[in-house]
Amino acid sequence: MKSISRAQIEKAYEEGLEAVIILMEGFVKEFGERIAELDNQKAKNSRNSHKPPSGDGFEKQTKSLRKKSEKKTGGQEGHEGENLKWEETVDQLIQHEVTTCRVCGEDLSSVEGESIGKRQVHDLPEIKIEVTEHQIEKKICPHCNLATVSKFPETVKEWVQYGGTVRGLVTYLNRIGSISRGNRKKEGKQGRRNTVK
Repeated sequence: MKSISRAQIEKAYEEGLEAVIILMEGFVKEFGERIAELDNQKAKNSRNSHKPPSGDGFEKQTKSLRKKSEKKTGGQEGHEGENLKWEETVDQLIQHEVTTCRVCGEDLSSVEGESIGKRQVHDLPEIKIEVTEHQIEKKICPHCNLATVSKFPETVKEWVQYGGTVRGLVTYLNRIGSISRGNRKKEGKQGRRNTVK
C-alpha cells in the first residue's frame, strides 16, 4: 500500500474538491483492503490453515465451551461391560500335543495325554466368525515319571480373544477412517448375530 505524499494532496487541492475526493477514496479503499488482509492473516493458525503450530505464536488458545461432566471417565456404574464370550461349539479344534519329554527327551507320542488347558481365538477367515480352540495337554513320561506340558502358541495369550484377521480389519477400518469407533462396535455386534453360514 502506497502512502499519499504532501505533493499529491496539494496537487489534488489545486485541481478542486472532486480530485481530493477521488484521491482520498482510492487511499481509503486500498487501506481497507490491507487491513482486511492483515486481519485474515492474523486469524489463521495451525488449526484452521496449513500453517505449522510453531507459527501460532504465544496467543492463548480458546477454551472449549463444553461444561465439565460430573461423570467419572471410563465405564459408568450400571453399564454392563462387553467381553468376548467363551464358545461351547467351536469351528476348529487344534490339539497341541506333547511329543517329547521336556526332561529326558523321551518320545511321548504313544502316551495318552490329559487335556489341562483351553484358549479360544475368535477370528474372521471369510464372512463368518471362525472360532479356533487351542488345547494344551500334560503327559507323564513312563521312563522318568515326570510331567511335560505342551504350550499354547505365542499369539494365543488370552482365554478368549480375537485373532489376527479381525484385529487387522479393525486397524484397517480405523486407519482409513471409513467407520467410527462407535459404529465399529455396532457393526461388530450385528455381524456376530448375522453370521453367514
